[in-house]
Amino acid sequence: MAKMKKGFLKKLGCILISASIILTGFTFFGSTTSEAEGTWEGSTYVVTDGHIELGELMGYEDTLTGVTCDGNLTIDDSALSGFNSLSTIKVNGNLNLGHSSLKGDEALSSVSCESMSGADATTFLGCTNIAFSISGGDYYIHNKGLYTGTKLIYVPSKAVSDNKYIIKEGTTVIGDYALDDTSITNLSFQNNSASSIQTIGTHEKWPTDGTHINITGAGPTSPIVEYFSHNYPNVILDGASTTYTITVNAVCDGTTFDTYTTFKTEGIELTVNAKSYDGYTISGDSSKVITADADDTISFTYTKDSPGPTPPGPEPPGPTPTTKYNVTVVEQAADGTVFKNETNQYEAGATISATPHDGYTAQAPTTYTVVAADNQSVTFTYTKNGSGGGTGGGGSGGGSSSESSTPAPVVKPGTVSAEAQTTNKYHITEGANQTVVAGSGPVRIVCDGPVDKFAYLLIDGNEVDKANYTMESGSTIITLTKEYVANLANGDHAVQFQYTDGYAFTTLKITGGTAATTTAGKTTTTVTYKVSSDGSISSGHTQDSTPKTADGFDNRYLLCLAIFLLGAGAILFSRQKKLEAILESQRDEY
Repeated sequence: MAKMKKGFLKKLGCILISASIILTGFTFFGSTTSEAEGTWEGSTYVVTDGHIELGELMGYEDTLTGVTCDGNLTIDDSALSGFNSLSTIKVNGNLNLGHSSLKGDEALSSVSCESMSGADATTFLGCTNIAFSISGGDYYIHNKGLYTGTKLIYVPSKAVSDNKYIIKEGTTVIGDYALDDTSITNLSFQNNSASSIQTIGTHEKWPTDGTHINITGAGPTSPIVEYFSHNYPNVILDGASTTYTITVNAVCDGTTFDTYTTFKTEGIELTVNAKSYDGYTISGDSSKVITADADDTISFTYTKDSPGPTPPGPEPPGPTPTTKYNVTVVEQAADGTVFKNETNQYEAGATISATPHDGYTAQAPTTYTVVAADNQSVTFTYTKNGSGGGTGGGGSGGGSSSESSTPAPVVKPGTVSAEAQTTNKYHITEGANQTVVAGSGPVRIVCDGPVDKFAYLLIDGNEVDKANYTMESGSTIITLTKEYVANLANGDHAVQFQYTDGYAFTTLKITGGTAATTTAGKTTTTVTYKVSSDGSISSGHTQDSTPKTADGFDNRYLLCLAIFLLGAGAILFSRQKKLEAILESQRDEY
């Protein structure tokens, strides 16, 4: 057997022990499981590191009610946006707010800090009930509005009384969206200081037509007068400059068929553009410029569109032909299967019935009566027999078959007609045919139908209680609550947005799985994410409320211990070999 090189085992043992120490350090400091910084006092989050990052409080959007910090605090862009229950923020130091950091927090009623920085109107859009308390610094409060220097940052709806608001004297800039959360219809300036305004920012929701703005002290060429005169001709400018009423007539064949008014400010040129009307074409000037300072009346001339060429001569004698109308019939299932999509002609009063399909049951209504109108459409929806997930053809819980009774359509007399329930008029623009894991949520679905025509939401033919979803405009944004989604059985579900003049249809598929794991009476929710060497985090924090036990022991520590023991064993073995060599040499001498 070859003799080992002198000192090899000792060197190997030292290397192994060093490696185990280094690996232990990497395991400890490079852990891939982390928790949000800070502590909790009930539903109030106490920040200990002076920073709230985007995603740090993910999962607490509906339960967080307060944030406190004993020192300076920075809240990153959008970090607390959409926290529905957040009502108070208290900072004993400077509060640095990012873009949209508190946007949409309707319950937020109090923001208190020693000083503020970084905020703009987007920070607070949707915080209609907010009230500020700031001790010092560049940001300050006047008439319940937020200012910095000579710039108006944001006015909450709570600051407006009787739709009136007065902007502080000396203000030179009205910031972007500063007034978008208000219902101001009468705006004025402290001590008639409208002439100080040099910049009026972009606004999406304000001002509305007929809003009065008192510009006393501002000349006809001042920035505020020119801005509102050119961009909002239906806003009324009160004050030193006289406002004149311009009556506009729309005339066809010498008869006025529409009249409306606009307003002109003294000394400011006004351009009036002709309105468009269905069935009419402008035949003269499409715009007119008004320079005279007086009430005036102008007219735009239109011609009525031709209904088309007149047929040559009378119809030949004989029976009157039966009028038929184009009707598109779509037959589709909640699982995405399309059985039919075709257009045919039918007489008014004809009845179209849903075609039977093996393995599927049609949901009510299963018939459609043709009306006297062209380009009609009707969609019959089906559920797969035995697929589970609700009632209406497919049964409930996956145990029923086509023999289950089909529920009657949900009808609100005087609101939704039978025709509306069978007219597939609108489209799902976001969240169509999505698949979610059982127990997860919430689920967001967007339809292009107008929210003011929305009547109710159907899932598997049953009306969903409004407590189980939220609705926003733009066009119609429905968000099913996490609790409601958790109660839906696995399988395909038919989702129908019902409007007063039509509906949109999509599917929602629930698959197996749970959002949390329950073991021995304790529930642990864990989010794992990568912590880079620079400290950046690839996903949001989730606080783990489970008590720390040996269950969470990292097995990599066992590997470190094994390497350490191997190294120690190698060193001990080398010392034993050395001792045996010494004893052998002594025996040779005797």
